[in-house]
Amino acid sequence: MKRMSEQEQEFAAEHHTLVYRFLHYYHLPVEEYYDVVIMRYLNAVQRYLNRLELRQYSFTTIAWQGMKSAVWNYRKRESRNKPAVSLDLIVEVVQELSELPIDRAEEKMIIDRLLSDEWSFSQKQLLKRRIQGYSNTETAEWFGVSDGNLSACWQRILCLLRETQDDPL
Repeated sequence: MKRMSEQEQEFAAEHHTLVYRFLHYYHLPVEEYYDVVIMRYLNAVQRYLNRLELRQYSFTTIAWQGMKSAVWNYRKRESRNKPAVSLDLIVEVVQELSELPIDRAEEKMIIDRLLSDEWSFSQKQLLKRRIQGYSNTETAEWFGVSDGNLSACWQRILCLLRETQDDPL
């Protein structure tokens, strides 16, 4: 990104609340995601002011698309790194599972899957949100994806769970 002109800096400052509105709308923690989206926001400012063909759209549309792309790329990078499952996540899921009408074998299967390297970080988060009772629409908004994309991911998780059921515990 090139150095911002004074006009670009003023425009960015004037519309900076869009960044917080975006993070709030998608339920993204500011302390984790601000740095992820801010460069795309500033890039959107420059593109919007310097490319006349973008003026047919609102600045909010251009900025939000850029920030959504930044979040998607960040999550994709994070899932490639396959971070270890936090013990906090396991404890939370076990607590949630204890309140559901499932047997110990099903509970063990879900926990084994959480610990496996087969699942991406996003898949584990999706399972956690499902166990906590969030709707597909709420979860799709949280992830910043469409309901269709979320349903496809959920179907992959169900396939993984079915494969586990076929394996002896």
